[in-house]
Amino acid sequence: MPDQPSIPITPGMAIANEHGPSGTLGLIVRSTETDEVFALSCSHVMARFGIGVGDPNAEVIVRPGGGSTEERRIGVLTNMFSRVRIDRPNPEDVALARLITREWSPSIPAIGCPTTWQAAITPSDFVWSYGAISRGPFFGQIRRGVNHAVPLPVGGLNVPSIEYIGVIEYQTTAQTGDSGAPVLLANSTNLVGIHVGGDPLTQIGYFFPITPIFEEYHLELVIK
Repeated sequence: MPDQPSIPITPGMAIANEHGPSGTLGLIVRSTETDEVFALSCSHVMARFGIGVGDPNAEVIVRPGGGSTEERRIGVLTNMFSRVRIDRPNPEDVALARLITREWSPSIPAIGCPTTWQAAITPSDFVWSYGAISRGPFFGQIRRGVNHAVPLPVGGLNVPSIEYIGVIEYQTTAQTGDSGAPVLLANSTNLVGIHVGGDPLTQIGYFFPITPIFEEYHLELVIK
């Protein structure tokens, strides 16, 4: 039985915790402290919101689809993930997984490899993204930064929604399953955030700015 998947791992592809619904692999990143390479996505995609996770090494990350877990696995969860709360607004929703294959590329389909990231964005900025369901790239426009709690519907928990704070609201055609998708300034490789959720009916979505995530977890882009 093969130890490594034959399809290269790339941002924008569908991934999942073996015990949860699928989402999108957002980025291939590197630790500035250890030089180790990780897959980055939302905690609710790779860590099942972090609720009930005991040993992260037992949380297997897979490619959804047919075949055994061993055939589909691409990595394991690290101890770097958000434990999403249901009783208060969450300032982040992120998880890192250790890749178990060398068959990966940091390049986003139809967009290219992110080369830089920035914190400064304005409501007039246009962005593009690539999700596992919407593919694309799909375009949208920044609407505003949100300082109040934003409830977003979730699956896999016995609650109607999870509240987030510190997100950026934007126009997007992202669908369920696009959570974790990288968000970049339109027609560029300048990364600005990670898509966390939204409402496909209203075409309003939300993403977390990337700079606080990179600073907290001591990360940098992998460029090759």
